[in-house]
Amino acid sequence: MKNFSALYKKELAAYYHSLLSYLFIVVFLVVLSWMSWQNLFLIGQATMRDFFTLLPWFYLFLLPALTMRSWSEEKRLGTMETLLTLPISDRKAVLAKFLAGATFLGVVLLVSLPLPFTLASLGNLDWGATATSYLGAWFFGLAYLALGQWISSLTKNQIVSFLVTIVICFVFLLLGLSFFIDNGGLISKVFYFLSTLTHFQNLLKGVIDARDIIYYFSFILLFLYLNTLVLRKQRRPALKSTKALVAVALAVGINILVFPFSYRLDLTQNKQYTLSGATKNIIENLSDTVTIKVFFSDKVPQNLYALKRDVKDVVEDYRVFGKGHINVEIISPDPQTSSGDTTSEVVQYGIPAIQFNVVGSEKLEVSQGYAGLAILYKDKHESIPVIADSTNLEYDLTAKIQKMTTDNPPKIAFLSDHGTMSTTLLQKSLSDQYTVGAVTLKTEELAEYQGLIIAGPTDEFTKEDKYVLDQFVMHGGKLFVLLNGMTVDEQLGTVVPNKTGLDDLLAKYGVTVNKDVVGDFGSPEMLQFGNGLFVVQQPYPLWPRLIAEGFNLENPITSKLSALTLPWPSSLVVEASDGTTITDLAKTTKQSFAYTTLPGISPDLITTPQPDQTQAYTVAALIEGNAESFFTDKDKPAGVDESKYVSSFAQAAIFIVADSQFASDDILKNSPDNALLLMNAVDALSQENSLISIRSRNALNRPLKSIDDSQKALIKYLNIFSSVIIVVVLALGAYFIRRRQDRKAQNFYQV
Repeated sequence: MKNFSALYKKELAAYYHSLLSYLFIVVFLVVLSWMSWQNLFLIGQATMRDFFTLLPWFYLFLLPALTMRSWSEEKRLGTMETLLTLPISDRKAVLAKFLAGATFLGVVLLVSLPLPFTLASLGNLDWGATATSYLGAWFFGLAYLALGQWISSLTKNQIVSFLVTIVICFVFLLLGLSFFIDNGGLISKVFYFLSTLTHFQNLLKGVIDARDIIYYFSFILLFLYLNTLVLRKQRRPALKSTKALVAVALAVGINILVFPFSYRLDLTQNKQYTLSGATKNIIENLSDTVTIKVFFSDKVPQNLYALKRDVKDVVEDYRVFGKGHINVEIISPDPQTSSGDTTSEVVQYGIPAIQFNVVGSEKLEVSQGYAGLAILYKDKHESIPVIADSTNLEYDLTAKIQKMTTDNPPKIAFLSDHGTMSTTLLQKSLSDQYTVGAVTLKTEELAEYQGLIIAGPTDEFTKEDKYVLDQFVMHGGKLFVLLNGMTVDEQLGTVVPNKTGLDDLLAKYGVTVNKDVVGDFGSPEMLQFGNGLFVVQQPYPLWPRLIAEGFNLENPITSKLSALTLPWPSSLVVEASDGTTITDLAKTTKQSFAYTTLPGISPDLITTPQPDQTQAYTVAALIEGNAESFFTDKDKPAGVDESKYVSSFAQAAIFIVADSQFASDDILKNSPDNALLLMNAVDALSQENSLISIRSRNALNRPLKSIDDSQKALIKYLNIFSSVIIVVVLALGAYFIRRRQDRKAQNFYQV
């Protein structure tokens, strides 16, 4: 053990005393940090995904440079024979060199820690995903380290070792790219299995999959063993190579055996890839069996191949935690060769064949396949026609299962007249869980619904309309109002008061939508504007971007929201009456100003207020409790049936947002997380709180705090050069330690 420790320290010291090592580290960290920071402020998200996505490509040059001297130098200097005569086994000698390199690689990764700590101070960084990404980066590097040291043991030429290591590492990296694994079938699976890159993906997401860890361990141990065999062959040239072949077969065999099985540890902040307690509770208490049929073709491109594995893992979790209530069937249909039964099934469940490109014979070919699923319960069925990603798969599955297994799912109506906006995407999202319909205030259909959503009305409500709305609330209906105080015409650039006539009705319930537009200078959205021949991106205060600090963290509607963009919102004034509770759900920052008049909506027409003129404004609120009818002290419309009139209701609930565009189809196409606010409100007021936690935890928006350009530049350069400073400190420390050791040695020999 003493000899092992001595060799380990000697090898580690060689890294710290090599000027070339420090040069490569500095270049590696500076270039990687620079490229990461270039995109970070552009995307505005607290994530290190860009950093770790670039890392494998930098490893291609860093690790071969660090390993090329490992054994080649020993051979070149003639010290290999001396090493082989030392009282230390070949296995321990290989392990000592490897652990020294592993330690040095770990230090290199630790030097980059200023980046995640800075991001955590600017936004809500997912530390769990960051930790697994660092773990994955270390394992990825160790794999190339073991490979590089083995190649170094085969030659005494460092340049040859360097170049061959780059080529082989490059091959293992390329095998995971779409060009190689988009041809579908068995060859895709083999390349996917062999690539070091594909096994890195789960760790980047925050999931430690046992299959990926076993892959890296087997990869590392295989090349360490091959390295050991090279040393043994130098001692005993007659040694046969069959052991190497057995080792390769064993490593491949182990990975093939474990590949069908899944054991995952989810370290993401919201346990995003683990079934929630709400889902487990729902599927455990099913009264009958639910069958999930997954239709996923074998020949799919890279992005769908990884997705296929994720989908299988998720539905398998449903089967396990369903405790006999969930059956799972995995079907791999091929549109060209599928049997009649399979074809009729996908047609029956509304699952279309999708087209994608695969790599054929030296060209891209168009192929067809399936990537959807169907859920069957008794004589009912629901489907997810195309699974685009697995992020919201749990919510989609659980919502559909709950809807199918509930005898009378809640019914939610959208008001279709009074100039309300198009809400196709929002209605589609709600239809996964609720029965969704469209109504006018001129029909009797409204009484069939438990909730009514009024999204962006611009036409005036008559006295009769208000009576219908008022009595809907008095009879227990939940009202969801998305209403701007001002109407913005994007084409003309004009801003005028929105005269809907709802002001007095809402005031009766305790809330007023002011005739203004709120601009938030503390947290504006970044938008693109035309500037002559160019398009520039700049902050736009009239589109406030609400982040975690602006949400009510005590209310389930907003407690898990991470960000929300509100185009041209107005401010709310709330005043609770006896027996009524009004909860502020969302506010702008304290650097906000309410414009009662605006010459236009162009950025250059927005005047910047003085600091003493700004304040935080409430933009969303929830009214609960006792509500008196608007017509308590007013004449009722002529012709109404007064026998059905209700003057008050003790459990009224009204949700209001002083903005409607945040939930429009145009906005939701680019910002789907915007829908979470209204969907959570519908769940909460419909007593469906179990699904709020599932939906909200899948929101991937982790916005950075809004800071000016000078602060961005300062943060970027401080982070880049802080890593350089740390490396310089390490180099100086190693220099002085070595100098002190040399002095001790000189004093010893002088004595």
